[in-house]
Amino acid sequence: PTRRSSDLTAAESRALVAMSGRAVPDDLGMGSALASAVHKLVAAVPASHRPAAEAARARVLVDHAGWYRRPPSAPALDVVQQAVWEQRRVRLRYRSGSGAGPARSVLVDPYGLVAKTGLWYLVGRHRGQERMWRVDRVAHATVLDQPSRAPADVDLAAVWERLRRQLEEPAGIVPVAVTVRVRDEVLDMVLRVTAARRFLPGEDSEPERVPSPDALGWVTLTMRFRAERAAVAALMPFGGDIEIVAPESARKLLRDTAATAVARHTDGKLSQPQDGAAAPR
Repeated sequence: PTRRSSDLTAAESRALVAMSGRAVPDDLGMGSALASAVHKLVAAVPASHRPAAEAARARVLVDHAGWYRRPPSAPALDVVQQAVWEQRRVRLRYRSGSGAGPARSVLVDPYGLVAKTGLWYLVGRHRGQERMWRVDRVAHATVLDQPSRAPADVDLAAVWERLRRQLEEPAGIVPVAVTVRVRDEVLDMVLRVTAARRFLPGEDSEPERVPSPDALGWVTLTMRFRAERAAVAALMPFGGDIEIVAPESARKLLRDTAATAVARHTDGKLSQPQDGAAAPR
């Protein structure tokens, strides 16, 4: 017999129920509506597939937060969400950079919202340019009576991909491959903490195979960073449990940065850093 579009396979039933129930953070205030929708979805699943669908929902959990950090609060999210739903322009008081500077006024034609690693981003257009804004850095938001001037057929996913690549591949940044030796005991921690910075855009997010430790319990591998300073910033917290083998310029930068830190914390007197050293702020 011909299969109808409403006839779900067991795999489709598991996927729909599992991901519908746990993949969307409740920051948008749709938790109860989502729970009700999933309940109805389970009821619509063929009886023979229902136990598997329920089991999948109980056994799949998506955690949106990054490691070792809590997502910052975003008090303006409700207002920004309203502007997106109602397709109206929104005026933001926005703190760019680290979020600690003075807020400036930005008039946005919103495209939509994107959740990434525990953070919400508003994607839209400002003065004819497509941009993104971290919602937790919005000091205040006001929905205007004016309708949004965003294109009706805008592809949010495509716009986000372009903006993400611009952020991850800024002009003038020369990526660097750094060979390191890591104590096997901390290897998992190193890989987990540095994952967001250790691979070049376009490459696999994980290596095909992590080398086995040598007789002394050290693992040698190559980690790729956007710049040598990024490598030193990511690796230095591991102290003596990690060693930069190459390039020599990265080894020297780590030595000089460490020497500057030691000088600062030894007698309170800081000499001028050597060439390439990162002076503390």
